[in-house]
Amino acid sequence: MHLSPKERFGYAALGAMLLVGLGFVVTQRLRRPAPIELHETSRSIPASVTEPGVPRESTPKILVHVAGAVLHPGLVFIPAGSRVYEAIAAAGGPTADANADAINLAAKAVDGSQILVPHRGGVGDNLSSAPDLSHSPTSHPRTKHPASILDLNSATPDQLQTLPGIGAAMAQKIADYRSIHGPFQSVEDLQVVPGFGKRKLDQVRPWLIVQ
Repeated sequence: MHLSPKERFGYAALGAMLLVGLGFVVTQRLRRPAPIELHETSRSIPASVTEPGVPRESTPKILVHVAGAVLHPGLVFIPAGSRVYEAIAAAGGPTADANADAINLAAKAVDGSQILVPHRGGVGDNLSSAPDLSHSPTSHPRTKHPASILDLNSATPDQLQTLPGIGAAMAQKIADYRSIHGPFQSVEDLQVVPGFGKRKLDQVRPWLIVQ
């Protein structure tokens, strides 16, 4: 087919316009960034874990001395607000002959205090476990002791009198000293009470805790 010069010029212009349009489309596609795929695992990680330099909150600890009928007696660190039974568990748990009923397992453990777990048949056992010799004419009176462990900072003078070797006068001295000088920090502090010596401390130590 024979085309006139005017028709050839029109077709050439149309072809040039198509080439320019095609080049523009190709250029825009090359400039567009590729989509980023998010894996399910990256969405499930909390920001507090992935962000560096963010300190994790730590539970405050307290130090207590667990003694007596436990597998690993000694000093243990436990979270603040823990109970006595949790401190005993941190010390390995009670031994087979432990008399855990003689102490208050639900009491809160206090920083710097001692938790004494008595042995069965020993000083810390209940009165009901011992034979009743009160009617025997040849028997000697049993050493008195309280039915359970006493808190030195809350025990009344009457309760203190149930401790071995503690009479009414000494029980009142302990209560008066506590009222004047504040709570005892440990059972060993009883030695600062006038007339209270080491021998008496050894007698009452298994029956007292400081909370």
